[in-house]
Amino acid sequence: MIDYLFVLGKNLELSLAELNAYFETNDYNQKLIEKTQNFVVFRFERVLDNIIDHLGGTIKIVKVEKMIPVSKSIEGELGNLIQKNIEAKYFGISLYPESEVHNSHFNLAKKLSMYVKKKTGLKFLPYSRNRKFPELTHVEVIKKRLIEDSFEIVIGIGKKKYLGKTTQIHNPFEFKKRDVDRPKQRPMFSISPRLSKIMINLSQCKPGQNLLDPFCGFGTIIQEALLEKIDAKGIDIDEMVVNSARDNLKWLNDEYDLKLREVDKKIIRGDARKLSDYFPEESFNTIVTEPYLGPPLSKHVHLKEAEQIIDDLKSLFQEIFEELSKIVKSNGKIIIIIPSIRTKIKNVKMNTDFIKRCGFFVENSFMDFDNRHRTLREIYVIKKN
Repeated sequence: MIDYLFVLGKNLELSLAELNAYFETNDYNQKLIEKTQNFVVFRFERVLDNIIDHLGGTIKIVKVEKMIPVSKSIEGELGNLIQKNIEAKYFGISLYPESEVHNSHFNLAKKLSMYVKKKTGLKFLPYSRNRKFPELTHVEVIKKRLIEDSFEIVIGIGKKKYLGKTTQIHNPFEFKKRDVDRPKQRPMFSISPRLSKIMINLSQCKPGQNLLDPFCGFGTIIQEALLEKIDAKGIDIDEMVVNSARDNLKWLNDEYDLKLREVDKKIIRGDARKLSDYFPEESFNTIVTEPYLGPPLSKHVHLKEAEQIIDDLKSLFQEIFEELSKIVKSNGKIIIIIPSIRTKIKNVKMNTDFIKRCGFFVENSFMDFDNRHRTLREIYVIKKN
């Protein structure tokens, strides 16, 4: 049995749900050992494959070398671990406590860094005191090539102390490239590659199966699905948007040498309210989409205005689900973002009774938003009866 510690993104529940969905889809036999506010630990029957590039919500994957009682000092086991890496150029130490971070955690990380330096003579990469955690970011780990040329020690403090080395790291530069380096961009309206990847994993769509994004925009969800060897297609009502999505997919095909044929046919122009006009009955395993979420809101709106926006959107969503009920296969999944609007009085949510009426049921839902957002995203995991 091998234990791995996962440092997850800012939305712990969403990132954990993505992990569980990915493991189930790919037939990993894992067991959750511990879940904290800042990390989770899973136990596997074999060495974990290189999976982090297939995930959107995981920052670090750490192979746990030792589990130590919380009351026990860690220096001895730390010394044993670094003896295996004595040929390295330098090292880093990151510490993740169970919940709230205290000054004692920063002091412990510094103390352990000095201990390793004294034992080995190696230089260590310092962390910034201004951060939430006494940690090295994924950017620092990548830029300093800690995994390839040196090492990063990670200590998770929960019911036990978990000591290990980072073996896989999230590469934000690749996600950024697929966002801002592609030829056509629409920052205010485009979903991020990170969230697209999470939603695709939640759908549990497998390579070779088909997936549709009925509001494909500039093609972010489609591109992330194609990278996973999923037969992805998109539709959008705006001709300019369709042409831009096609340009982006051509770029993706060349940049990642996907060898896709007839890339132009991956995106068609059409109305998401008439999906059954374009696609046969029960023709898709999976729908992953972020529909139109209403007008951009830069400030709080009055309660009645928010209610009117949500009411108007409900008509659109109801039409969409009526069409999805025709083209989605039995037991097929829909991962869709449904908006609510934050006002000073309360959050105005959409009544989603139409989901059940159209022959679907909600398996789960997750909020994904920043405090600055007025329109809130709720990611629904929906299955057809």
